[in-house]
Amino acid sequence: MTGPTSTPENQRRIVVAGGGPAAHRFADAMHTRGLEGWHVTVLSEEEHVPYDRVTLSKALTDMDYDLTLGDMSMWEHESISLRTGERVVKINPEAKSVETAAGNTYDYDHLVVATGSDAAELPFPGGELAHVYRTLDDVWAINKAVTELTEKLGRTVKTVTIGGGLLGLEAAAGTMELGAQATVINGSRWLMNAQLDEGAGQALGRLVTAKGLEVLTGTYPAEVLSDDDGQVTGVLMMDGRIIPADMVIASIGIRPRDELFRAAQDPTDGKEQLFELGKKGGVVINDHCATPVPGIWAIGEVANFEGMCLGLVAPANTMAEIVADRLHGGQA
Repeated sequence: MTGPTSTPENQRRIVVAGGGPAAHRFADAMHTRGLEGWHVTVLSEEEHVPYDRVTLSKALTDMDYDLTLGDMSMWEHESISLRTGERVVKINPEAKSVETAAGNTYDYDHLVVATGSDAAELPFPGGELAHVYRTLDDVWAINKAVTELTEKLGRTVKTVTIGGGLLGLEAAAGTMELGAQATVINGSRWLMNAQLDEGAGQALGRLVTAKGLEVLTGTYPAEVLSDDDGQVTGVLMMDGRIIPADMVIASIGIRPRDELFRAAQDPTDGKEQLFELGKKGGVVINDHCATPVPGIWAIGEVANFEGMCLGLVAPANTMAEIVADRLHGGQA
């Protein structure tokens, strides 16, 4: 699904930059409220229709598992267009248009940016050799790598997941289900330290250890080791230990995909940024998800509200509903 969409003159054009759960919820919210007088174009960087990232672990162990969000018939509505493989690379606020990596230009009356976030990369030598756990293509790549390494090495593959949050545990458990021997390394003294207190985190550690997952907490990696062919061989820890590994998965957090806002300069002087960015990234929005530039909104993980970018589904859904309500004349 590629190429600009022609829009009748009497319809107001909404372009959505991003094709994740927040973008899907916004399109669904517009569809539910009624699309008379509107045309919504969703530009998704990925080649997939919007899917449920919360259940990515299902696709890690079963590559045929369907994660598609909602009813596909919504995308057949005459006032909604989904364009997959269309990554927005530039916002032109003066012209009220966006440009994509494919070379297409889409004009808008309202732009809703829902670019989400990227998986943070390991900040030490060898980090580029690690897999990340963020998208459907990421989990398919992990599945494929475990299968191929098992065949190549002729033994049980050893995986090390760096990061003991929910996604890290899901990644490690998934590789175990695929037949690997898995280890999780977490810098905190307990697992899921962002969500659990120490007692609960320690209890969780005992539960997952009983299921065969090796857990190393309160310690930090320093380097991903590899041989001359680039094959991972282990993880060097700061205390000098080497944890054997054939594959490393990084799950150390996320970073907002706010590059569209960072690149947008004030046309009056060419230096000032048009948008305010949070200290830890993300574009600053007000309580109805608007940016300082009229007609440009941000929802989901790219949006910074009261100093925070929230990597959770519920706030993203709320933001999507708020913008849809505002565009329909509400006061959400």
